[in-house]
Amino acid sequence: MKFEHTMYVTHHMVRHSGNLHEYFLHNSKRFFVFSFCTPHKEEPCIFDEFADGQLVAHREYFWYRGRRTVLKYVFFYLYFLHAMFFLVSADTIVITMHPLFCIGNGFFSRWKRCRYVLWLHDFFPSHAGLYYWYNRLADFYVGRLGAALFVSPAIRDEYARRVPSHGRTHRDVMELAITPTVSARAPDPGLIGFIGNLKTGQGIERAIDALVIDPSLRLEIIGDGVSLGALRAYVQQAGVADRVRFLGAITDDAAQRVVDARWIAALALYEDDGYVTYADPGKVKLYWQHGVPVVMTRCTHLFPTVASLRAGELVEPTGQSVLTAVRRIAQNPQEYVAGIARVAARYETRTYFDRKLSFLA
Repeated sequence: MKFEHTMYVTHHMVRHSGNLHEYFLHNSKRFFVFSFCTPHKEEPCIFDEFADGQLVAHREYFWYRGRRTVLKYVFFYLYFLHAMFFLVSADTIVITMHPLFCIGNGFFSRWKRCRYVLWLHDFFPSHAGLYYWYNRLADFYVGRLGAALFVSPAIRDEYARRVPSHGRTHRDVMELAITPTVSARAPDPGLIGFIGNLKTGQGIERAIDALVIDPSLRLEIIGDGVSLGALRAYVQQAGVADRVRFLGAITDDAAQRVVDARWIAALALYEDDGYVTYADPGKVKLYWQHGVPVVMTRCTHLFPTVASLRAGELVEPTGQSVLTAVRRIAQNPQEYVAGIARVAARYETRTYFDRKLSFLA
């Protein structure tokens, strides 16, 4: 499928995950990307323009450098408005993962004949503070826009309950996709890894507990976040600091770092915080994309896929359970490689998005 003009509005951290960026880059004559940062970081918003897959324009927005979260979101929207007014072509399909950027869609639909699609990655059970306004905006635009996509069945079902469609809008589940890579991996049976935002609920402590049980096991962590200090302290307290490597923040080369890693298995030890139930975990798809089996708890909609296709091991949130899973994978890694190949066939980027976005043709 070939598009004339498309735009992807996304978060810095997931700009290249899920492969919608890659799909539109190679299937659009002109492709625009607007990405915004985490409010607690002092980073610019970025606008890129591509023509036939080549970067032709790059702009950074950094008008506001303060720390007030609400003001940051106001400026995120102002940056987006500037791009829509002056940089984005007419007849552009705009796919946004945040409902904030749907504000004004009626104006741009009439003036520039733009077509908006909301691709919801999140639902927040909490109704406190900004979560309340996120949920209200999402409710409004899921009901108002002609098309809404959901990154998991759980989010789709939640919005079907909150905002019945009555057949007036196109709604579908569009999960993250995979572009399988071919690499001659030589995994180290004693090395496991994690990539992601270091925050509460990631369950990394259970992997550290596994290191305490097995002195031959080692752990590499790619990422930073609010829990970095607490994790370092936990590692020191557990006495395994010589076997845990913190490799720094996630950057655009994160995927290549996963390829280069010799992990026998990668970790997705989510804790059930009421939020992760709705997610399509990007880190799991990233692991699979590069041929790494996953060790995962039963907290996301993907756990039946892990079990049925043998693309990893499901565990309880204990160090012993994690260790047992890693040992099983190390004993027969090719069995899990075959399982990952079955998953990759199901979520292959070009075929998957061609099918899910056919309504835009």
